[in-house]
Amino acid sequence: DLPFPGHYSLIKNTLAYLDGEEELLIQPEETLNTTAVLDLFYKSCKEGREIFMSELSEKKENHL
Repeated sequence: DLPFPGHYSLIKNTLAYLDGEEELLIQPEETLNTTAVLDLFYKSCKEGREIFMSELSEKKENHL
């Protein structure tokens, strides 16, 4: 019944990790790749087309 159940489960997992009850679903060394995939997903939805990882990299380099 939650609008973003995937986000809820990650928040729940993080809180359980902080309480010492669970291991993290996404390990610290995986966070950059996970964030990039989520960014691509949202950009693809917004633009109504598939966004490729190379496009994400190009946009970040252009902002440096």
